[in-house]
Amino acid sequence: MNVHASDNQHVQQAWMNAKPKHAEARTAAQEVASQARKNEITAPAEATGPEGSKGVLRLLQEGHFSGVADVRLRINFHDELQQAAAQNAAKAFEGAVPGLLDDLAAKAGTLGEEYDLSAQDKELAESFADEIQLLLEGDKASQTPLSTTLESINATFSSFLEKLGGAFAGVPVVEEPAPDEQELAELQEDSDAPSPDDQTAEQLAATLSEEGGDALEEGLEQSAEGTTFKTALQDLSDWFSESLGTLQSDATAAQQLPPLSEPRGNGAAYSKFLDIYKNLSSGVETGATPVDDASTQLNAEV
Repeated sequence: MNVHASDNQHVQQAWMNAKPKHAEARTAAQEVASQARKNEITAPAEATGPEGSKGVLRLLQEGHFSGVADVRLRINFHDELQQAAAQNAAKAFEGAVPGLLDDLAAKAGTLGEEYDLSAQDKELAESFADEIQLLLEGDKASQTPLSTTLESINATFSSFLEKLGGAFAGVPVVEEPAPDEQELAELQEDSDAPSPDDQTAEQLAATLSEEGGDALEEGLEQSAEGTTFKTALQDLSDWFSESLGTLQSDATAAQQLPPLSEPRGNGAAYSKFLDIYKNLSSGVETGATPVDDASTQLNAEV
């Protein structure tokens, strides 16, 4: 018996038995890779239906997807994402407005004390706050865009400033009290002073000059105070505009999607979907509506 031939036969038989196992393992690996690519490209099954859509939106906002799936889902749910971001931004903005109104009331109160506006500044600030709250409630019910709400708030604030200016212009002049008996006696003692008819030309000129100087000085003081008040109003306006802009920026930034993830394989598909997504996003920024075109292109790429 040939021992070597027998050994070779056993080795060959073992190899033949092992080949199917290697083939099965390779096929299984290919199926896993293929399924991974499908999972990366296609939307998850729970995306169908309103509840599924909400779940996908939440996962997108939390950055749970990556690669082609991330880009494609942002395209598929672009309108829903934009609407959700706008609603969330408006909600965040609405929650921050009361703090702004409190700060405004404090600043208006300081302005009123400085320029002797009595309780008018407080009443105007409270009235302004009530108007803004009604405005926010109405815009929330009608789902008004945040940009439109901001325009309305600015218009209401301009009216508030005009009313403050009117309160300053209408501040009553403090009337001198009626003279008492002692003052009347003092005036009687001064009755011996020469009347204008008895004064010489030099004395009359000196009196007129003194009175004119007092009037001019009083006018200059009133003019300077008015200018200072206008400056204070402008400062208040600048502060309010800046604070309002900061609230808008903070509310909007808080609702932005996470940055796009890097491609994980499928670089060509990722690039194609990324181009579609960029065109879609740029269309929204410029006011265009390329959603239908993007959807058509997306379906063509699949």
